[in-house]
Amino acid sequence: MNGSPIRQEFLETAIDWLSESQIGKYMSDHQHDADAVFLDVREPWDYLPQVHAALKGGGFFGALVPTTNQVTELLEGLAHNAFGFVQVDELLLRSYKAVAARLRPMDRMVAHTGYLIFARALLLEEPEAP
Repeated sequence: MNGSPIRQEFLETAIDWLSESQIGKYMSDHQHDADAVFLDVREPWDYLPQVHAALKGGGFFGALVPTTNQVTELLEGLAHNAFGFVQVDELLLRSYKAVAARLRPMDRMVAHTGYLIFARALLLEEPEAP
């Protein structure tokens, strides 16, 4: 991560939420068993070691960031954390007038909404036999 200390009250809130929501029964503490991870955080490159540890070999990673500076930083992080098959897509949003008889685009378009970055976790070594 970025070296910031974990605030105890936030940790307790997260633990309480996991307990109350019963989402824990869908989670695993084993590494390398997640099929995919998607991040929508300010600095996704800070989480790449944990993401790689969580993903199966060949597992899917995705992130959404709003600036090219963040894309560059994430691409560098992916290269240093054993990710491959990287793809970057820019999102352009074009809304439509939702009238079935005359469906057509709105007169104005948002030219840019963000970047989607996708990659695959590469195996660093042969997996151990079960």
